[in-house]
Amino acid sequence: MLTVVVPTVPGRGSLLSRCLHSITSQGDVLVLVVDGDGRLGDKVTAAAQVVSTAYMTVVDDDDYLAEGYLSAVLPELGEVDYVGFRFLELNEGRFDNISTSSAEFNLWGRRRRGPVPKGVTRTEIFRAAGFGNKYHADRQWMAATGLLIHSWAFVDRVLYIHDWWPSLSTFGDVAELMGVALALGVSPEEQAAFLALGGEEAA
Repeated sequence: MLTVVVPTVPGRGSLLSRCLHSITSQGDVLVLVVDGDGRLGDKVTAAAQVVSTAYMTVVDDDDYLAEGYLSAVLPELGEVDYVGFRFLELNEGRFDNISTSSAEFNLWGRRRRGPVPKGVTRTEIFRAAGFGNKYHADRQWMAATGLLIHSWAFVDRVLYIHDWWPSLSTFGDVAELMGVALALGVSPEEQAAFLALGGEEAA
């Protein structure tokens, strides 16, 4: 039903291991790792051509999935073209923001129709939209898929962790992190999803 495409490059083994563990530890799912020194767009486009499942998604090798991703997303597949959810954004390992990926909002919540590639998309639509190599290629993809998607679902939970600067990342002070999260209205379930990925509950 679902293939997770993970584009990567040599020399990122620890990041890739973290990413793959977050996927495969949740159950049976097809994972396609696209390695080598090619450009990102070429890797993603090539992967989309060989995916055999009805749906696909892209997870960057420096990002990872929250616990419960598969159990939340898989039941939504079958009747819709796209499934969106919330993102937890880290900046140098510290809580930065909760963002939304849906058919109406892009990753940064701007009011412009267009899903992001990190949501779950019907494979035939992902292929038809293509994926470029230029800066902001994801925005071009959003514009193309926005015209092709006719039905969608939204899971109102944090299911994806987007790590802006993984080479500098530490989880930092979890008490501070959770304090910021509470101030922004992050639910206890979303906090638990983060803590499950390496934080420790503050005393």
